[in-house]
Amino acid sequence: MAKALGLNSQITIENVAVPVTREELQLDDVQLDPENPRIREQLKQMGKTGKINGKELRQVILDISGVSTLLRSVRENKGLHEPIYIRHDGRVAEGNCRTAIYQFLREAQKNEKCWQTIPVWRLPKDVTERQIAVLQGHMHVAGKITWRAHEQAGHLFRMNRELKMKPAEISAAMRMSETEVNRQIQAYETMTNDVIPRMKGDGREKFSHVLEFYKNRKLKDFRTDEKNVKLFTDLVVKDKLKKGADVRKLHKILAHEGGKKTLQKEGFDKALALVGKTDPTADSALFRKLKTATKALEEIRRPVLDRIGAGTAEKRILQNLHTALKRVADATGTTIK
Repeated sequence: MAKALGLNSQITIENVAVPVTREELQLDDVQLDPENPRIREQLKQMGKTGKINGKELRQVILDISGVSTLLRSVRENKGLHEPIYIRHDGRVAEGNCRTAIYQFLREAQKNEKCWQTIPVWRLPKDVTERQIAVLQGHMHVAGKITWRAHEQAGHLFRMNRELKMKPAEISAAMRMSETEVNRQIQAYETMTNDVIPRMKGDGREKFSHVLEFYKNRKLKDFRTDEKNVKLFTDLVVKDKLKKGADVRKLHKILAHEGGKKTLQKEGFDKALALVGKTDPTADSALFRKLKTATKALEEIRRPVLDRIGAGTAEKRILQNLHTALKRVADATGTTIK
């Protein structure tokens, strides 16, 4: 039986006031939602298709990354900080992980009354799936309790492709830039179509690589050719790019004669070392700093020159720089004119 708490309220979703009712429900009156996009993605990765019983579904949810930490928090708190949201029929709209945790703790701690009921906000019968998706997005994409990056992108992808929301609409609803929304959607689509199906095991760990690919402005022209996108996904699948951060330097390798072939055959480190022979800033943070410092000195303007001329501490910095530069030049046999 539901225990109504006499509290009617409302939440605003895309500038529309949606009424909600605060209740305390028997746990058996709440149903996990196997069609939740995040859970559906997990089932897909596990190769589970068709119907799944409640106990199996609960275990799938409990195995999702980060849920074990949430479980400890709920157990220690002996309850939730905020109620879950359910549809009018009792199916979870937001809070599947917390509901699965309650189910687990009810079995593990049979004498604890706190796990017998669960606090909920019940949504109205006419709430739309679009409104639910925006609610989920506010909490887990733009909110404090964020999902993994791949799951966030998947949620935006679903809003765009399944719920037919335009990127501009998603941008407004999520308070994200339209550029970022498009980037996330493209990265998720590339992962889903061209990376995950070719990976052994869970390929979602490679999402950072693909997202960096779409974030990198210096690869903008490169991405316009589908053959280049295929080349990139081959590098990811074959583990030629070990870290997502490697993608930030990919443009240097692609611009180097022989760099691309070395990358495809021997991997990122060997290719970057090859590029470093003609461009030391490619594989050395120190040389990048030296180049930046050189540019700063070349572009120095009169107000700074005046400050150096009038300041003792400023002169000391310049003198120390000269001493250090001379020491390195002497040690390496470099002539400085």
